[in-house]
Amino acid sequence: HGRRAIARCGGGGGLVVDASADVDAQGVWLRVGRRAARHMRRMREEQPPREAAEGGAGQPEAEQQLPLDIQYAQLAEWLVDRKKLPGDWRKRLAAVKLRAARAVAAVPMAVRQAAELDADTIDYPACVRALAALQQHEAAHAAPARGAGGIILGSLGLAAGGPRKEWAGLVRAYEKHMLHVGEASQVLAHNVDYEVPFLNGELEKAHKQLADIDRKEGELHQSIEAAAARYAQQCARLGNIRGERVKEELLARLAELPEVFRAAAAGLRSAE
Repeated sequence: HGRRAIARCGGGGGLVVDASADVDAQGVWLRVGRRAARHMRRMREEQPPREAAEGGAGQPEAEQQLPLDIQYAQLAEWLVDRKKLPGDWRKRLAAVKLRAARAVAAVPMAVRQAAELDADTIDYPACVRALAALQQHEAAHAAPARGAGGIILGSLGLAAGGPRKEWAGLVRAYEKHMLHVGEASQVLAHNVDYEVPFLNGELEKAHKQLADIDRKEGELHQSIEAAAARYAQQCARLGNIRGERVKEELLARLAELPEVFRAAAAGLRSAE
């Protein structure tokens, strides 16, 4: 449907991939982190300069900034072809995610809630949040202890491993072979193919509901105005009462009856 991800090679050799909110018209853009940029710079530094190989002058800056079109669904394969991801990255990623899901059980409930950990939806950002939350939790609750040889063991789970060390290892496992970038490419493809169309549909439904509510609100205002006009007419028929306390206002009009009767009697006498 014309959706694509655009990667730009910057002047310094870095890979910069931007994001756009308009999925259908402008394509899908993403930002690969600094680690990917460092890998790209290292790869370009290892390659001989094109101008030296061709015997010509350096490339113009504008040419270096030309974008590379990469289909968002083929981003992972593009990274594999350029040796940024291992060929079996999906198998390695599954192993890391399984290890992380099992490690959730050892995390204190307070930390689990603070980091929003869920064994069924574990991913790289969740691992980073868990590590940060464990560091804060253990620093706040655990007291320093002395180990063998009088070495002070800190409060970050270093004495006997602990959950913090396990989650630090999970973060390193994600970053070692750029598995977090491969995972991000999966999330990107899933969001573009499923989540974004679903949310667009929900947005259209919400707009339609708002339009229906506005229409019903206008109809109700018209009904209120019509009812107020009818009520004013009825109050006028009952003697121009205000209509705020109908019973009291009608009973108050009884005091006018003697005068009404005297006027009627006088009219009858004059008629005779």
